[in-house]
Amino acid sequence: MYYRNSIDVFSSEGVFVDEGSLWKKENDLFVLVDDDQYVTLPGNNIHFYREDVNK
Repeated sequence: MYYRNSIDVFSSEGVFVDEGSLWKKENDLFVLVDDDQYVTLPGNNIHFYREDVNK
């Protein structure tokens, strides 16, 4: 299942991530879908909504 952040955020690593970026949930973390870097946020962050990537 995939998610998008509803506001601009700073990741746990201090990386700025624009609103609407695509994330996936792994264990208790949101992980940004990005081949160039590993960016995470705690899984209890309320500023996410589900995204259907199979549209």
